[in-house]
Amino acid sequence: MKNKLKLFILPLLFVLGSCTYGSYTMVNGTKTFNNSEISASYKKFNGHVARKFKVKEQGDVFTFTFTCSSLDDNEGKLSIEVNGDNSQKFNGLEMLTEGNNTFNFKLTFVGEYEVKIIGKDHSGSFKLTWVSE
Repeated sequence: MKNKLKLFILPLLFVLGSCTYGSYTMVNGTKTFNNSEISASYKKFNGHVARKFKVKEQGDVFTFTFTCSSLDDNEGKLSIEVNGDNSQKFNGLEMLTEGNNTFNFKLTFVGEYEVKIIGKDHSGSFKLTWVSE
């Protein structure tokens, strides 16, 4: 009986512990969500994908690299935004992206953050990677 209970609880903990979430539609796409990356390639992307990060102590740092590209027939937009505690948006970190772009940013202050990728009829791909230092 204990083994059956473990077989049920372990997958449930994995699902509940997943930190990537969102509400989106993706046409002809593939995606990767794991412990160090959120990426997708698609014909059309609408909605958002997000992940929460917690800087627990002063000196902890999350370093991010965001890369995106657009297909030639793209008529949509893709943006990334970072929201901190109390839903305050960090100025300068929301960036509308067109063509091929890469930029880096860091979260260094203690607190909880939400990093959100937002698509509006975007055709192309994006990749967000991070490391904790």
